[in-house]
Amino acid sequence: MACYGRRILGALNLLSADGHELKSILAQPKRVALLAYLAAVTPPRLHRRDSLTALFWPDLDQEHARAALRQALHGLRQELGEGVLVSRGDEEVGLDVERLRCDVVEFERATQERRLADALELYRGELLEGFFIRGAIGFEQWLEDERARLRTVALRSATSLAEQRQAGGDPRESAHWTRRALRIAPFDEPTLRRLIQTLDRLGDRAGALDVYAAFTQRLKAELETDPAPETAALVAVLGIAGVVLGVTLRSTPSLNAKRVLVVPFTNRTGDSTLDPLGNLAADWITRGLASTEVLEPVDPGTIVLGANRTGTGVVSDAVARARATGSGMLVSGSLYLREGQIELNAIITDVGSGSVLHPLEPVFGNPHEPRAALKVLRERITSTLAEAVDPRLGGPVQAGNPPRYEAYLAFSAGVEIFYGGRRARDALPFFQRAAALDSTYAQPLIWAAWAHGGTALDQCDSTAAIAHRLAAMSLTPLEQMQIDRVMARCRGDLAGAYALGRRLTDALPGSELMWEQLARDALDFNRPREAITILERLHPDSGVLSGRAGYYNWLTNAYHVLGEHDRELRTARRARQRFPRNLATLRMELLALSGLGRGREVIERLDEIDTLPPDPIRLPAPVMRETALDLAAHGDSAAAGIAFARTLAWLESQPAAERATADKRFERALTHYAAGNADSAHAIAAELVRRYPRDARYTGLLGTLAATRGDRAEAVRLSDVLIALERPFGRGEASYWRACIAARLGERDTALDLLARALDAGYVYQVRFLDAHVEPSFATLRGDPRFKMLLRPKG
Repeated sequence: MACYGRRILGALNLLSADGHELKSILAQPKRVALLAYLAAVTPPRLHRRDSLTALFWPDLDQEHARAALRQALHGLRQELGEGVLVSRGDEEVGLDVERLRCDVVEFERATQERRLADALELYRGELLEGFFIRGAIGFEQWLEDERARLRTVALRSATSLAEQRQAGGDPRESAHWTRRALRIAPFDEPTLRRLIQTLDRLGDRAGALDVYAAFTQRLKAELETDPAPETAALVAVLGIAGVVLGVTLRSTPSLNAKRVLVVPFTNRTGDSTLDPLGNLAADWITRGLASTEVLEPVDPGTIVLGANRTGTGVVSDAVARARATGSGMLVSGSLYLREGQIELNAIITDVGSGSVLHPLEPVFGNPHEPRAALKVLRERITSTLAEAVDPRLGGPVQAGNPPRYEAYLAFSAGVEIFYGGRRARDALPFFQRAAALDSTYAQPLIWAAWAHGGTALDQCDSTAAIAHRLAAMSLTPLEQMQIDRVMARCRGDLAGAYALGRRLTDALPGSELMWEQLARDALDFNRPREAITILERLHPDSGVLSGRAGYYNWLTNAYHVLGEHDRELRTARRARQRFPRNLATLRMELLALSGLGRGREVIERLDEIDTLPPDPIRLPAPVMRETALDLAAHGDSAAAGIAFARTLAWLESQPAAERATADKRFERALTHYAAGNADSAHAIAAELVRRYPRDARYTGLLGTLAATRGDRAEAVRLSDVLIALERPFGRGEASYWRACIAARLGERDTALDLLARALDAGYVYQVRFLDAHVEPSFATLRGDPRFKMLLRPKG
């Protein structure tokens, strides 16, 4: 019998060797699922009966589950005939792949042999399309993972064929395969853009319009959103915007009367020291708009975002930006010096008509202490705009006082250091100075809490102290959400942080910083696909996200978690073009190459590490060790061994005083541990525990090494010590190490229970699922359905 005639890619079809449909099997969904799993699982192998019962009958006790499996296998043998199902002893069962052919296996073989057109002929749809069984969560997880993996392989194949045909001078064939790629991934905008460009080169403007129109309709109907700005911009650049199939195509979003863009006021005083005042004016006005809960500011400004901006002084540029963001209103202005006073002139423009909405009288104030003037200006602008969109809101809108100018300058400097330069420790004195200069100014404290709680410092005790101080202040709803989100992350409440991130983007839908932070929350909450969807719609090379590599870090991590290493590599190389002298972007490329099995290139790239300047977060030894771990996790043990050796050599090459620090010694111990040098790692870890007995990392590593070396009693003792070392803001760290110890002791169920507890407690190191993915102690767990379920993406 062959599965070809019977298909499991796309519509289900099961035929016997003589071409008759096996309806009796098709009528039994559990048997269909079991047969599909045995036929399609890679690599082909025999399966233990207890693993199959865990997949398909998890709710039954062992006796009844094994009885159900025997009955299902008996029914399959009756229909398939003798010899198709094979066994080894009483505990293992599988299929004879020579007697039962399956389109999934043929598809994968074709892609491996680079017969991509043949492979795509076989890919008629998703694995077991529309198929579902109840009460088999392990199988459901496997099916979802396999669907995603096979879809990625098919998309990669179609994209590769399209690129080959384009390079070979055959754009029509390229368009054919790009259309195929878009059918495989109907919401993939990079693929859509490639198809539009190809059709444009062919002169098929109508075809390009049809494709864009259909995509826009699909996006609206299924996701209730619009194409990304990059897609709209491409359509505008190619000049193919129009009306097709009743769908209005625009190069920019429709204008929203309640959406307001506030640009920094242009400094026309001739005194460059007053440049930050233009930013402060824009920030303070924007904050007032947000407080109305009716107006929708596009960009919350540096008082929320913390990114210094400069007014262009060109109204047409501001109007173009307003149109690009769908803003119906634009607030701009200028600063002048008049007889020793600062003059603030503001203009409110109706973007649709281009007319001035309302003339505003100039506001005058002290250039060294402009708070009173800023307060008056904000009340006038906010009231005017609020009344324009809803006359019932006429009258002043109160929202506190602006900060002292000196405090704002200190805060802005701290933000540049922290957000732009990624130097959290160096930024803290500036935030502290800003808070000292103005005790009512909440934003420096919120940013200080963020800096303390981030992965660079991990000082959530300090974050909690700041949150306690903020509780005594009068915060806006937006500020309260910000500090609540930071504290949720510190507590390990990743679901709470994600929910607050959603609320922040609802409150500030035009803030790319808030969307980037939501993407990070989604990624840590194990929603990498959602993180990608968010990040791909942002603008990392302009606006608030420009000048920093963090955006690319989250995007490449999300691709890595999903196993989409081709896209990961493209994004990493984009980041390296943008930041060529940056260890963080080199790390992105190394991990992508590791995922693709290109170990030789990884080893060659390691030479670049010593040529790069120091990075405030990424350090050479951890980058090399993490790369080696990823190589090992993807099966390239030879390249991993070389990378571990290079890591140890680099650590030994450091000055003696540097090698003696606890951090460097721990890094050396971790590398020896990952490389399999348990005795060397144990000697270092034992000394660290003697000196720092309250550090869960050192105790956890020592316990894991004791288990590795066969010292069960010592491993159990240290696991018990870790229970007492679990700290309020530990976010599951002690439980994670206890899971490592249990896994090394062969206690699979205990290890999985402890890992689940650690993840529930918010264990985050880089991205928590990446860490578990490469952890050497979990090597024996990776085939376990429950382990896969713990790491399976939620969205």
